[in-house]
Amino acid sequence: MVFYRDDAGGDPVRIRQCLLFIAIQVFSTASLYLVHLTLFEVSCADLDVARILRLLGGTDMKRKSQP
Repeated sequence: MVFYRDDAGGDPVRIRQCLLFIAIQVFSTASLYLVHLTLFEVSCADLDVARILRLLGGTDMKRKSQP
């Protein structure tokens, strides 16, 4: 095991644990960001599809209701 002692003479800290903690934080932040982007894109796509279907449905209904 590799140990690191800071200049102030504090308790030794394991570098592997620090690096693992940093890696977990970076990975979790990146995964949450990707999930957020994916959900945002899906919601925008759903809104666009719903809007297009509503517009198409509205024009079809107007055409059918006209004599």
